[in-house]
Amino acid sequence: MNQTRSDRVPSYGIRIMGSGKITFSALIEELKRRGILHLTFFYTVGSWLALQVADILFPSAGIPISAIQYVLIAEILAYPFVVIFGWLFDVSGGVITRDRSRMFSSDNSRGYPLVARDYAVLSVLTLAVSAILVGTGINLNAARNGDQASVSVPSNSLAVFPFENLSDDSARSYIGYGVAVDIVNKLANLRELSVIPQSVSFALNPSEHSIDVLRERLRVRYLIFGNIWPVGEKVRIATQMVDTQTREYVFSESRDLEIDQILRVSDELITEIIDRLPVSLSSDSLEFLKRTSASNDQAYDFYLQGRNQLRNPDTEETLASAQQFFEEALRYDEQYASAYAGLCETYLNRYRLNRNTENVDSAEAVCGRALTIDASLSEVSVALSMLYLQTGRADDAEKTISAVIDSGHINSEILTTLASIYSAQDRLLEAEAAFERATRLATGNWDAYTRYGKFLRNRGRFSEAIVQFEHVTRLTPENPTAFNNLGVAYAMSGDFENAAETFRNSLALSETARAYTNTANMFYYLGDYARASEILKHVTEIVPDVYWAWGNYANVLRYVAGNEDAMESAYERAIQLAESATEINQADWDAWKSLANYYANLGQGDNALDAIQKAKVLTTKNPTILYFEALVMMRLGKPADAINSLELAAEYGYPRRIIEADPEFQSLKMNSRFGVLIGQRRE
Repeated sequence: MNQTRSDRVPSYGIRIMGSGKITFSALIEELKRRGILHLTFFYTVGSWLALQVADILFPSAGIPISAIQYVLIAEILAYPFVVIFGWLFDVSGGVITRDRSRMFSSDNSRGYPLVARDYAVLSVLTLAVSAILVGTGINLNAARNGDQASVSVPSNSLAVFPFENLSDDSARSYIGYGVAVDIVNKLANLRELSVIPQSVSFALNPSEHSIDVLRERLRVRYLIFGNIWPVGEKVRIATQMVDTQTREYVFSESRDLEIDQILRVSDELITEIIDRLPVSLSSDSLEFLKRTSASNDQAYDFYLQGRNQLRNPDTEETLASAQQFFEEALRYDEQYASAYAGLCETYLNRYRLNRNTENVDSAEAVCGRALTIDASLSEVSVALSMLYLQTGRADDAEKTISAVIDSGHINSEILTTLASIYSAQDRLLEAEAAFERATRLATGNWDAYTRYGKFLRNRGRFSEAIVQFEHVTRLTPENPTAFNNLGVAYAMSGDFENAAETFRNSLALSETARAYTNTANMFYYLGDYARASEILKHVTEIVPDVYWAWGNYANVLRYVAGNEDAMESAYERAIQLAESATEINQADWDAWKSLANYYANLGQGDNALDAIQKAKVLTTKNPTILYFEALVMMRLGKPADAINSLELAAEYGYPRRIIEADPEFQSLKMNSRFGVLIGQRRE
């Protein structure tokens, strides 16, 4: 008996139909029976997820983003084998078995091999899966390119992060942090580069964010970070430099060094970084790098330890320790300008902590010494300028910062400092121009946007201030101060609903004195004085040496019955602290306008009038000062003068809704001029 074709060929095909013909629907039924369609669905979904995960994890793991294409190719090539596997094997109960029923039909009839049409159907299925995966890869690439296109960054821009200590030995943690500070300070002084200030980049932990997020927030082309850990008696320092545009590593390397070899690390890393950047340094910049290097291993080690102390919260203990380390560094190298710069910063922080004017003299002396050794140290000039500004010497501040700018060195931090000086000098147009230039120069410098927002808010331009503060919250969504500043701007614009929500966001991130105060202000304007007083009493416990904490507490106690003695005591404490602030800085208009209010509430009319006049002389057309002048006039029994001041305050931008909500002006509600004033809000 002659064998038919089906007798001779082993059947891995589908079951025989009655007519002997294999239909398309029969193939689909067989694919269902063998689980191929289900397997295809889950394989496609799993492959898609794998591409998404690779897109997120590859950059942070140091794997080039281009490697995703190899994952995609592997997934496509593997699919035919997955189909064959599903056709021949049964997977159930966690066991893989060769299933004879998958070779023959369920009624044990001999199967036919797949014909050409069936191979075509399976090929189409394979192509469909491939198309889905390729499309996913194209979309991921387009999304990356779109994100990068939406965030335009200069090719010479970079940010440096503290090197993470991976060991349990906290005694060596100062090395990574100090080296990072040293690198930032030196690179920031090179006019060919745009470097994000350490106050901005050090606020972010690169291990907690993707490269795209860091690029979006900092607006830089390159990121430099690393870690340190002990290897026997040595220290291993690993460093990575990432291009945020390609999301690939420019370099990644490690060094094993003896402790006394740490001196050369920052210089070597700076050379490595500059060699990889699309810039050419001038002879002045090259000379600067040589000039600012420490010449002694011990001096550099003490310098790093001093820098590490300055990262801690300011206390007398930590600042005394920092001072000791910097002085030890100078004992080994008397011409070490960076150590003088660190000592200058230490004295400045001490002054801010205790307001002791002796620290002002010491800071000025060591800053001057640092600039004598190297006049191009921009961080010293910025610090010295801010010292002059905070002590009412705006002209000296301008002279100091202008010398840096005249040398050709300009960055966002320098321009922001210049803008603050212009603002203190009441040169408002120049201040605004400098702020605008600072934010354009480094779009990721959230500190520049914050200062610009405060400048606009103080001028009564609340809607413009909101734009700046909203940008800061996008750049630093974990920053409670950013939300607090935004909430104040909302409140000052009369938008209490958004203000309250924003203050809640700030408190959820960190329970700061400012956030508590502003939350209490919302209760104050809503008439819940008891709740507001409870919160503000807590604020005086958080910041017991700040005048506005005691002043705000006293203001609310005026509306809580039975607290007259506590109110008077709080005003007296506020006056003591505010007077101390004006002794240090005669140009502190905020302290003067607050003092005027405190004096008026204790019946010291002459002192109140003198203080508010000093505040008005310091800055013109300031709506906040005019508002406080109205408060003073109300306490002195001069409602007509109060309305005059309120009309000017409103004209210059002070929100009418706050004027209407303030209980201090409730007695004016029947005054026709006051009615027109607050009624304009509704017109």
